[in-house]
Parts: sequence; structure tokens; C-alpha cells
Amino acid sequence: MPIAPTHCFQSCPVTDICVTVNGMTHDVQRAGVHAAGDRELPCAEAAALLNVPVTALETWSHRLAFPCDVGVTGSPRFRRREIEALRDALPVAHSVSGAIHVARLRVDA
Repeated sequence: MPIAPTHCFQSCPVTDICVTVNGMTHDVQRAGVHAAGDRELPCAEAAALLNVPVTALETWSHRLAFPCDVGVTGSPRFRRREIEALRDALPVAHSVSGAIHVARLRVDA
């Protein structure tokens, strides 16, 4: 049976895609997204770069699926590239969701 890519809102749309194989959906990380030099930032450091409270960053990550939490041990961590794209988009966007849309486009480019 062929592998059919699908969009999964439970996963981060920037770093993951879902594929369905034999009726089962699996998350698959996109190749090359986590590039060399794109270090992970602790939540507090990422929030400081954005000049927002830690709780705001965690809320955006949870509700808007961006920036994507890549922490594996329970403490949130974010990719520097996503944080920098969001930092650059926030001052010119009319809303957080607009800034996230622009940042996603920059990260995917």
C-alpha cells in the first residue's frame, strides 16, 4: 500500500509530517529541518529573545503549534531558527497568529 502524506494538527506542521501506512498514522520528522548550528534554546532563553513572558511562549507553542517544542525531557526547548524568525515577524505583524504565519514561511523557505 502506498504511503500517503497527510497534515496532522496534533504534530508541529513545521517540523513534522504524518504519513498513513496501512491505515496507521505515523509522525515523521522532515529531513534537514534541524540543520547543523540550529541549536535548541531553553524556554526562558527563547522567551527573552522574543521579549515575552515564558507563559506566553508556552501558550503559543501549545495552542498555535509554533514555535515547536523539541524538548524530550519535559522542559520546553525551541529551535533558535524558529525563535529568530518569530522575533523578526512580531514587530511587523498585526497579531501573534499573523507573526507565526510569517515566521513559518521564513523557516520553510
